[in-house]
This record gives sequence, C-alpha cells and structure tokens, in this order.
Amino acid sequence: MMFIFSDFINKIIEVFMDDFIVHGDSFDQSLHNFILVLRLCIETNLILNFEKCHFMVDHGVVLGHIVSKKGLEVDKAKVEVI
Repeated sequence: MMFIFSDFINKIIEVFMDDFIVHGDSFDQSLHNFILVLRLCIETNLILNFEKCHFMVDHGVVLGHIVSKKGLEVDKAKVEVI
C-alpha cells in the first residue's frame, strides 16, 4: 500500500496497513482526489473490498476513533465495551 500510494500519502490519502482514506478540502477536491486514487487502483490491479468501502462520508470510525472535520474523538461504543 505504501509503495502504490507513495506519491499521495499525507497529501490526499492516509494509509494504515490495508486501509486508506482519501480526503480533500471540499467536496469537489475530495471527488477529484478519489478519482486519482481509483485510477491508480485500476492501474495496479488493486482490488477493493466492497463491504469495507464507504464513499463521500463526513465522518467515520477508524481504529476505534471517530474521524471528522472536528478531528479525532474516541468512539464511545468502544469505551463502553471496556
């Protein structure tokens, strides 16, 4: 993953092991960045798991944290389990 996306890491994409998040400052910029990443996936024959794909969301849960434009927050559901 790091090799495939090396030109985009910390610019338009964040990678953790076999997961990645594409981002941008606006909807249009995010969509443009997403197209760039999908083209690269096609060129490198990278297969995406449809069940793990979430498109154009304003927040999501990653590694037990809620990621949004507010930053990182602890996922309360994970804390309740503990």
